[in-house]
Parts: sequence; C-alpha cells; structure tokens
Amino acid sequence: MPAKNIFVLNLRKFIKTINTFPFASHPEFNFLLRDITNYVYDAYEYILDLPDEIEKLNPSKRKKLKEDLEKLLPQVTALMDLLCSLDFDSKEMDRTQYILGTMEEEIPEVITLLS
Repeated sequence: MPAKNIFVLNLRKFIKTINTFPFASHPEFNFLLRDITNYVYDAYEYILDLPDEIEKLNPSKRKKLKEDLEKLLPQVTALMDLLCSLDFDSKEMDRTQYILGTMEEEIPEVITLLS
C-alpha cells in the first residue's frame, strides 16, 4: 500500500466547484473532470486490487481501511449523483463517471471483506 492514505480524499471541494461552475465554458469543465479523475485514480486502482490483498493486512490496518472507506463512500456517491444530474456529454465525463461508479459499486464489497 502507498505511504500516504489514498482513501482520505476531500471530494466536497469538487462538488462545490461543480455547483458554481459556468457551463458555458465546456473545455474548462472537462479540465475539472480530468482533475477529479486524477485525484481519485490511486484510490480507484487500490480498491480494485484490495480484495486480493486483504489477507496480507493485519487487523488494525483492516479496521483503519474499513473506516476510511466508510467515510469515502458517501462522498463518492454525492459526487456521482451530482455528475449524473448534469446534462453534459464528453469523454472526460464518461471516464469520470465510470471511475466513480466503479468505486461506488466496489467500496461496499471491500468493506464487507474487511469486516
């Protein structure tokens, strides 16, 4: 696992930015979507790999990961809900929604495995 805790993410800043974003400026919104994707990508990859790594983790590490994921899930869901409510179509939107949607689906399964 990486040295920093990749599950301690603050997605609220992106939600706030999106809620105040001038959508007439499509290229800049695509840059924001790319920033979101880059921000969460390490966590996304680790979440996908975690089921294979759980057995190697000590109990205190498992407990901490579970707590971090339980805090992360509502943020991912809120951001995903907001993006899904927007009428904006682009490759960056598709990629961001795919990554967040995968995280939203996988986190509960990983939490169960960590329990």
